[in-house]
Amino acid sequence: MAPSIITLRASGEPVLLVTGPHGLHEIPLPLGLYNQIQQAQMHSRPGGCSHVPSCGAVHSQAQAQHQAQAQAQARAQAQALEAQAQAQAQAQAQAQRAREAQVQQAREAQAQQAREAQAQQAREAQARQIQEAQIRQAREAQAQAQRELQAQAQAQAAQARAQAEAQRVREAQAQQAREDQARQAREAHAQQVRDAQARAQAEAEAQNQAQTRRELQALLQSMLQQLGPRPEQAGPAPSTSSNPGSVDVLLQQVLQQNKAYINSVHSNIVADVSIIQRLLLGEVSAHSATFTRFCPHLSARMNDRGAQMQTELQTVLGRIGNGLREVERGSQARLEGLLAGTRRVHEEASRQVNVDPAGWQRVQAALLAALNNGLAPQAPVPAPAPAAFPAPPNGIPMAPPPRYEDAVGAHQAHPAPPAPEAPAPAPPAERQAPPPPAPPAAPAVPQTLSSFPLIPP
Repeated sequence: MAPSIITLRASGEPVLLVTGPHGLHEIPLPLGLYNQIQQAQMHSRPGGCSHVPSCGAVHSQAQAQHQAQAQAQARAQAQALEAQAQAQAQAQAQAQRAREAQVQQAREAQAQQAREAQAQQAREAQARQIQEAQIRQAREAQAQAQRELQAQAQAQAAQARAQAEAQRVREAQAQQAREDQARQAREAHAQQVRDAQARAQAEAEAQNQAQTRRELQALLQSMLQQLGPRPEQAGPAPSTSSNPGSVDVLLQQVLQQNKAYINSVHSNIVADVSIIQRLLLGEVSAHSATFTRFCPHLSARMNDRGAQMQTELQTVLGRIGNGLREVERGSQARLEGLLAGTRRVHEEASRQVNVDPAGWQRVQAALLAALNNGLAPQAPVPAPAPAAFPAPPNGIPMAPPPRYEDAVGAHQAHPAPPAPEAPAPAPPAERQAPPPPAPPAAPAVPQTLSSFPLIPP
């Protein structure tokens, strides 16, 4: 056992210094125990117990026993104290070791906890990384799915647009085909109407010409019979045998018939032109509607173009009406000239029949031949084919048709050459009995009644 040392601290408190396995330990001692140990040590020294006087051998023996007992008791107490101190030191060492073990265990526990915390953090970090990777993969998968959905939606939209465009094209083609069929049907119907009107006009014109020819033949024959020499008259017929009033009445009737016929033709032409105008405006409106459906920003321009075309058509229709009125006035003027010429012919024939009955026979034969040739029925003029109206290229307006006033003016600027005048009749010879009528020769007869030379008054 390691030796123990009893000493005092700086404060005066006695302590027992015990050397243990872990170093020097201080064990505090009670003050009474410290005094007893000091007394025992003093008695154990040689010459101790100085307060007892020396009394001989008995006293020396008793003193020796007492000293031995005191020493033994001091040694026992010292040993007990030392054992107690060692026990306390061992207890303290054990407590220290226990504390150190606890501290070590606490440190190890803390280290274990730290390691476990680090492992937990590592696991959590790994879990977070795995979770983040999963989230990232999920986001990427979601983004990829969204991109695929967007691409699919765009493809479907493009396909829908293509189908809609194809449907619009098919509808436009079908609409165009229907419009073409309707236009062809309208054109065919208009052509049938024009053909029927042309046939009716040709028939009416042929009937009017035949009726006029018959009336003129009857009139001229009656005039020639009235103007010819009568068998019971030996001398010249008086000038009162002519009847110009009936000629005027008949020619006035012819003028009225001609005016009515021209008015009918005028109405038919205006109706045909109105049909053409209506068809053309209908086609323009249909094409404008089809065009503006695909190009809405050009609707105002197409409307202006349609209004301009309608105005131009109205102008053309007005020019056609003016031209027809010019034709009517020219025809009436020619018939009135024919009326005046017929009057002069009638007067000259009346004068000549009184002067030269034999010459009248030749004149009568020439007039009949001219009448028959000039009023012969002619083949009806076929109706012209409908003119194809070309489409204006790139919206350029078509050139207007020639004006009827210009055509009439050109016709009037180059009139037909005047017919050569007949030679003046010979001076009247002596009145003789008319010779027997000879068979009429075949003189050169003009082909038309209007070209027959009029006898000057």
